[in-house]
Amino acid sequence: MAGFNTALSSIRTAQFAIDTLANNIANASTPGFKRRNIHLDTQIPNQSGLFQVGNGVIVGDVERVRSQVTEASLTFTRSETFGANQLLEIESQIESMFQAGEGSLSERLDNLFGEITKLTSTSDSATQRATVMQQATQLTDTFRDIAAQLANLKTTVRYQVESEVNTLNDKLDSLADMTARISILQASTSPNRELDQRDVLINEIAEIIDVSRQEVNNEGLDLSFAGTSIQQGITAIKFKTNLDTQDKIEIQFEQTVTTSSVTFNSGRLPALLEAYNEVIPEFEARLDELAKGVIQQFDQIHATGVGVDGSFGFLNGSRPVKNADVPLEIAGLAFPIEAGDLYVSVIDEQGNRKTSSIAIDPETDSLSDVAAALSAIDNLQATVNPQTNVLQIRASPDFTFDFTGNQETDPDLSSFTGTSIPKLSGKYDGGFNENYRFVVSGSGDVGISDDLVASVFDQEGIFVASIDIGNGYEAGSEVEVGKGIKVAFDPGTVVDGDEFSTDLVAESDGPGILAALGINSFFKGDDADSLQISDELQDNIARFASGVSGEESDHTKLFDFIDLQDSRVLSNGRLSIQESVNEIQTDIGSQVKGRRELSVRLESLTTRYEQDRDAISGVDLNEELVKLQQFQRTYEAASRVIQTIDSLFEELFRAVG
Repeated sequence: MAGFNTALSSIRTAQFAIDTLANNIANASTPGFKRRNIHLDTQIPNQSGLFQVGNGVIVGDVERVRSQVTEASLTFTRSETFGANQLLEIESQIESMFQAGEGSLSERLDNLFGEITKLTSTSDSATQRATVMQQATQLTDTFRDIAAQLANLKTTVRYQVESEVNTLNDKLDSLADMTARISILQASTSPNRELDQRDVLINEIAEIIDVSRQEVNNEGLDLSFAGTSIQQGITAIKFKTNLDTQDKIEIQFEQTVTTSSVTFNSGRLPALLEAYNEVIPEFEARLDELAKGVIQQFDQIHATGVGVDGSFGFLNGSRPVKNADVPLEIAGLAFPIEAGDLYVSVIDEQGNRKTSSIAIDPETDSLSDVAAALSAIDNLQATVNPQTNVLQIRASPDFTFDFTGNQETDPDLSSFTGTSIPKLSGKYDGGFNENYRFVVSGSGDVGISDDLVASVFDQEGIFVASIDIGNGYEAGSEVEVGKGIKVAFDPGTVVDGDEFSTDLVAESDGPGILAALGINSFFKGDDADSLQISDELQDNIARFASGVSGEESDHTKLFDFIDLQDSRVLSNGRLSIQESVNEIQTDIGSQVKGRRELSVRLESLTTRYEQDRDAISGVDLNEELVKLQQFQRTYEAASRVIQTIDSLFEELFRAVG
């Protein structure tokens, strides 16, 4: 009987091996399946006299063929790969928003500057002004469109974060359930199927967050993620999202009462967090910075010019303060204001211009103070609208005003006692603001008396010019003073020591307050999302400030606009407007290129680890068929042994019978 039992054990073992090999072949394409290897042991032999006689074979173990090192490396690399791919997807979308081409910011800016340039030489100014406004409108639309795309992308990413956290919690629940099941099965059997499924779950979790795995005896497993070492148990770790006061998403442990955030290093979830908290806000801020620069630079030029409709009877600001009674420095203005002088001219019906200046210090002056200072100027009234907190300026009936800095015609004659009325004209072409003082030497009739001279001194008291207004001078005729300024003395008398002074204005808004308050502005709004053409220009394109005189042929301000294209007025004087756009395009392009290269490298590394894993754990059908044939022959041979033993017994029974 011993030989029969031995052969029977061989048949049973061969049958088990064939079933195992069949299972390997059946699961050759099953994700996560690890090939099973059968390890055979001899049974305890029988003692026969002085000798031991073999008692057959048993299955000693069914091994899941795998490499712990390769599995751990693959899990880690998967996390890095999925994180890099997630960021690449988001950054590629941002790149497409800023890339050059049709309808891009670069093209819109080029078109706007190009149409402004055409306006300097066109005779059909009304049509060309409309074209300029059309290009400006397309520019503002593009800014707002990119801002909306970035905002929508951010919203989408936030929903993705919530979804990934929910998915992560579900998978951690499944992992805890699987761990409990494995623990129960290990008491009676080898839970190879469940261990395969656990590996798949861990790799799926690694796609979401970084997971480090360290295997211990008896198929135990230590998992480490979020900076916490976790002995995998039957209770799942859970996470939740929280939006902090700075609109940044953070991840916290759901079970704890602490509010400290959890930091992940790789995987889709931390990539999404980086995109929401850092990448998208960075380009939103850079877009806003560019928009603010365009707004401020255009508005500073536009505010100190006039269109073909000339000076203003009323101007309404478009940029409010939060509080009209606190210093401008802390009043919540979009653009900074510096200490300096603001020059405003009031013009009567005959075109006589009187220019006054008000000193502005943003550290001490409020908007109410500025309104009071403007209202102190004759024929000018400024108020702060109590509902909107914007500055409003109105001229008296039959008067207008502007901030062009054009030379005043009527200087202050409070220290002039003669009957001759001096008149100023011309356009100051100096590079900075200064003051000329005119002092009369001699008394008599202008153009008649001898030895009448008007001496001119600058604000430092340095002599500039001497003008003979005595015998030989034609009363009322203009005389060049210098730097584009002319003076004329009407018929009448002058008195020795008579004097008057006049401001020569190169920069009429040194503080930059007009752009900050949206007075006579080209744009309204103060960032990319709110940027639009001002209401005044939308209603009347003749208000487009192309010059300083109101004449169609005056292109003074147009050339200032054109100069913006190449002037380094952004990023603290480091970049021009176009260079700023190019820098954004270059930076996001470089980020995408670097991320794509990293993604390719990680994909290649992941593929290599998967190949290494498959080489160890995968099913080679040819190899399995060879083993199948071996155990088939074992089965057939053991069957022959049983047949032989059966024949021997039959012979024995016949002989005995």
